[in-house]
Amino acid sequence: MLKPVHGCRLIYTFWVLVIGICISSQLFACDLVMGYRTNERLPMIAKAPDNSGLYQALYSRAASKIGCRLEVRRLPKNRILRLMRQGKVDFYPGFDFTLARSQFTYYIINGLPGGHVGISRLDFREINHLSQLMGKVLLLSQGGSNLLENLNFDVNKIKIKQPPEINITQAVSMIKNFEADFYIYDNSSVHFYLGLNNESEIKVHKNCCNGVKPMYLGFSKKSKYIRLSNNPNFDSNSEVSVENNPLQLKGGSIAQQFQSALKEMHAEGEIEQIYKKYYP
Repeated sequence: MLKPVHGCRLIYTFWVLVIGICISSQLFACDLVMGYRTNERLPMIAKAPDNSGLYQALYSRAASKIGCRLEVRRLPKNRILRLMRQGKVDFYPGFDFTLARSQFTYYIINGLPGGHVGISRLDFREINHLSQLMGKVLLLSQGGSNLLENLNFDVNKIKIKQPPEINITQAVSMIKNFEADFYIYDNSSVHFYLGLNNESEIKVHKNCCNGVKPMYLGFSKKSKYIRLSNNPNFDSNSEVSVENNPLQLKGGSIAQQFQSALKEMHAEGEIEQIYKKYYP
């Protein structure tokens, strides 16, 4: 007589699990996949497999506001970008605009302050324009940004070094060891690192790289959560940029809802509160 009871319990447990999974899946409209490289960018994100940091706090909150859940995938950057091209990663959290990237990416303002500064050894002259780096070794991350596009001098006269994976700790070490002269990186991240490490042997060049700008996330155009339509305000006589995009988000898509959630959070001061928690 015990066997049937035991069997009933197994059947009951099975259905409880099935119902639990169904309810859980209904709680979220989607699983938004954020991709990021494996190394750290403090305080934005820790070294993999730890995903804690400002990015997770910001995007988890924005995703929850539209009934979605954030999933974070950590892989080498080139693999993440390949998955974005395939639509298997939905977005990259902080993504500089380039024409090449715009082929597979739609840019959305994330509400965080952006922009770049340069760093060098203390004896390096003040850099106010990138043409002053001709003949010097410039360190850039793979993919880089559009800082070297459309300049009025021969960029090939700058010696560019692009390691596959690099963080600011490695960049500072390379500069100190004379393996590079100059490194361009996010303004907030540079000041956070220098303050955290009481770094006194590095010079910051505030005016080298176009100043403070909005920060963007890059949303994959192949994502199942994005719908795009032709932008009637696109000026075909001007260069393609974030502001002058031939495409625009369609209303109602998850990507458009995500954008609206971030705008709302920025307008209500919620993003500033999150930012100050990590950049006190």
